[in-house]
Amino acid sequence: MKKLTVTVTHQRGEIELISAYVEDEISEALEQCSDEVRRIYILDKHEEQNADRRETRRHSSLERVMEEGEQFGTNEYNPAVEMMKREDNERLYNALEMLTDKQYQALWRYAVDGLTFEEIGEEMGIRWETVREHYKSALKKLRKILRDAP
Repeated sequence: MKKLTVTVTHQRGEIELISAYVEDEISEALEQCSDEVRRIYILDKHEEQNADRRETRRHSSLERVMEEGEQFGTNEYNPAVEMMKREDNERLYNALEMLTDKQYQALWRYAVDGLTFEEIGEEMGIRWETVREHYKSALKKLRKILRDAP
């Protein structure tokens, strides 16, 4: 797991650092993405992790965990953690599959391959402004899918 951090500037100019823990595989994939894709993913992951912590606090006390004999900080293989990693990867891939072909191509070629909107437009045979719109709609759709997914 890696801790990734982004800077958020609030409307009143306040700056806040937001961090989230992501799996190594996802972290490597995010390194190839644009700053905006990384930022969206980290913010969504942060929100999800905060919700999980709140839920955990509500339903579990330290004494109960200790009574059940769970250990903290072990490096042993944990099937539950592995399952969560697979679920996160599956959520990301499923979300990407829900994009239209043009949205996916614009997002992938810009965020991962590092092409400009102009270069992508030439490849796709459309104006760069249209590529930018496909890219923006892909980000918006991914944000909604990843927020709403269980």
